[in-house]
Amino acid sequence: MTNKNKVWGNTAYDATVNAKNKFPVQYKLLQRTFKRPAEELYDLHTAPGEINNLVNDPRYAEFLKKMRAAMKKWRKNTDDKIDNPRKIVRRQNY
Repeated sequence: MTNKNKVWGNTAYDATVNAKNKFPVQYKLLQRTFKRPAEELYDLHTAPGEINNLVNDPRYAEFLKKMRAAMKKWRKNTDDKIDNPRKIVRRQNY
């Protein structure tokens, strides 16, 4: 059993990695769980699968500004100590 299997509790991770050429979409989704950006913004009406991150799309700049302000207010109201999403320590790919 590899270290990955100890974390996941089964062999699904290794099987997906080993079959990445046969199942590239599944492999991409698996990799996204480990390599998530600090901010994500998706249009769930046009892309319910959350594949295209719109955070850098200038058409959504004003909306993103409003979302950041709402998140800042929520963090203050809930006494959330992490004020910058880039400071969050993410799970590492083993």
